[in-house]
Amino acid sequence: MTVLLCSQILGFIAKGSYGPILKVRDVFKDKMFAVKVLAKSEILKHGVVEQSKEEVIIQRQLKHPFIHNLQDSWQTQRHLFIMCDYCSLGDLHTYWLLKGQFGEDEVRLFAAELGSALGFLHDLGIMHRDVKMENILLSDRGHLRLSDFGLSLRLKRGGRAFTICGTIQYMAPEVLGGGPYNHAADWWSLGVMLFSLVTGEFPVPAEPDHSTMLNKVKDFHYVLPKTCSSALILLLTELLCKNPANRLRNLECFKMQPFFRGSSFDSLILQKTPVDVILQLRAHPDWAAKARRGLSLDYFNSFDCDKILHSPTNPTELGSESLRMTHQTPTLSEAQKRELHESALRIVSPGKGILAADESVGSMAKRLAQVGVENTEENRRQYRQILFSADDRINGCIGGVIFFHETLYQHSDNGVPFVKMIRDRGIMVGIKHGIVPIIEPEILPDGDHDLKRSQYITEKVLAAVYKAMSDHHVYLEGTLLKPNMVTAGHSCSTKYSPEEVAMATLTCLTSHCGQSEEEASVHLNAINNCPLPKPWVLTFSFGRALQASALRAWRGHKENEKVATEQFIKRAEANSLACQGKYTGGDNYGDVGQRSYGSCYAY
Repeated sequence: MTVLLCSQILGFIAKGSYGPILKVRDVFKDKMFAVKVLAKSEILKHGVVEQSKEEVIIQRQLKHPFIHNLQDSWQTQRHLFIMCDYCSLGDLHTYWLLKGQFGEDEVRLFAAELGSALGFLHDLGIMHRDVKMENILLSDRGHLRLSDFGLSLRLKRGGRAFTICGTIQYMAPEVLGGGPYNHAADWWSLGVMLFSLVTGEFPVPAEPDHSTMLNKVKDFHYVLPKTCSSALILLLTELLCKNPANRLRNLECFKMQPFFRGSSFDSLILQKTPVDVILQLRAHPDWAAKARRGLSLDYFNSFDCDKILHSPTNPTELGSESLRMTHQTPTLSEAQKRELHESALRIVSPGKGILAADESVGSMAKRLAQVGVENTEENRRQYRQILFSADDRINGCIGGVIFFHETLYQHSDNGVPFVKMIRDRGIMVGIKHGIVPIIEPEILPDGDHDLKRSQYITEKVLAAVYKAMSDHHVYLEGTLLKPNMVTAGHSCSTKYSPEEVAMATLTCLTSHCGQSEEEASVHLNAINNCPLPKPWVLTFSFGRALQASALRAWRGHKENEKVATEQFIKRAEANSLACQGKYTGGDNYGDVGQRSYGSCYAY
């Protein structure tokens, strides 16, 4: 069922990360719903496809009186839609802005309802990871509904998370530090929220970055008003314990707090408890202005969501402002040029290349599926740890590592950040982020085209790319070219020798994904032995062609980690020799079964 065909869209509720949240009326049931619209272009661009799927999967499991329940989900060509109950009273943050401080009786009810919701989630192995007032919606009678599961994570018993995510003022110290952390972090966030509700201010003012915020949180000594009861002070002290092992972190202990003595956690009784303060504030003359928060609440009789949200393809649809040329980047200074050039040369110094460890969550799902490993954050972290924990033999083979956003915040089992592990070896980190621009045109290997056709297309692509680079005044000496090797299509009946591949590749200055590890090394070696002039240092930037044997050796088993690391080192050393023209080759060149090619590959 496409709900939009039998519903009337009345207007905007809020602006989400990847699209609007709409107020919708079911014309048959005469009932209101909230529909979260996710533009596929945005979730693809930000690499959150799996996260968006996970949000729906998690919400389908949740039926609880104090959780914002999912009613339906569907998709069109350009959008994903998540439909939930409509909460007409808005969010708790709006009422906090109006009220400033709530009384202990009101906070007690809020705490019982939200604590019940968290206990329910944690029993299912789900961390919310973004508990805050803005994500607490209010039912028509003023009771809480925990919402927005976009950052939620299913965590197995004893599991740990490492991603820094959430809202900075609500993050537990262990989250700000990059983990490891577990469900206890949600209880810290609850403590921050209860502290703010009762005092009218956050325990610690927000800072612009995680490290500064972490230092502040470590040193903070919160002071509660003298009017607060000792029972409330005890509750907040145990929730805001900086050591998660000693923190109040489960519902049963939460219920036993003196603050709740004489109170019931029965959901039916809680829902019958009047929340007069919310209903009174709803009638406040400033409520509409606070709830609006700068968003249009105009109503519409009809609203074509796909038409409104899609990117215009016809230039006439664009305003005159959009037709202007983009502002050119100021010319680099000589010092900046020198720094870029030196960084580029350092990365590709003799015998060194690049480890492309930047595969997105979706791409990693494909890699892990090949060896029967579930695509979880912890499994991705463990696999990357195998690569980054290689011994000093790797130092002479790898000059730079391309990091994925998730990887920048991950740690080893010993708590050492991956970034530090790489940087301490003298290897450059995150080279896609402000150090050396990478130019990365690629030609997919699908089809039966021969080597000559592949070379022709590659030359055309490179010509267009470098024309664009020149038009935008890119300093080419400070860039890395990261294209394909020129190889025939995977359905081509003719098989070409490494020397032929090398000749075609050097003519185009390109490189190709989809070969086996051994083919990539042999071809790279042939390229560096080819008699043609070499305008640049020709080394490697391999992802799958540097990691495939390590992945096969690991297969998600802890006991295989050492063997997998050895496989990675072995392949890195082979490519180090190949980019010097010294690699003699292995026994499995041309083994189709070992190729990393995937039909119609998409990033």
